Amino acid sequence: MTQKIVILDIETSGVEPAGNGIIEIRALVVDKATGKVLDTLQLLTKPKSPNKLSKIAKELTGITDSMLEVAPSNEIALKQLEEFIANQTVWAYNAPFLVAFLNKSTKRDWVIKDILSEVKSKLPTLKNYLLLTVAQHLNLTPNDHLGRMKDCHVTKDILQKIIT
Repeated sequence: MTQKIVILDIETSGVEPAGNGIIEIRALVVDKATGKVLDTLQLLTKPKSPNKLSKIAKELTGITDSMLEVAPSNEIALKQLEEFIANQTVWAYNAPFLVAFLNKSTKRDWVIKDILSEVKSKLPTLKNYLLLTVAQHLNLTPNDHLGRMKDCHVTKDILQKIIT
């Protein structure tokens, strides 16, 4: 029987949950043993606030206000995420950041395992722990053809290298 895990990533309109919201949800269902991606989820989502994205949010994410105008609300998108996860173990890079936004946006307490803390314990001498710095240190090559899903795939590959 295949043991599945979920790799989760989000984009937000700012770094603090107060006054900001989730603008994109990305997730992979992965076969834990092989690393094979079994399913994907990618949703733009319209937060309650702010009404307009800042210039820096647009630059960092590549997401525009017009893209979010037709996106489902956070409430609808997060229900889709909960269905997608379906009681599987969830991992994320910098999980406390995701948990803060998810808890603010839902009535549930999210439990997400943190890949960043695993990386810090196994690679304590890195100059920084940015996702792409860690990937480079582990000789992983991000696939730019994956677009905004790239971070999810890099996170999956880092987890496989660190945990196995």
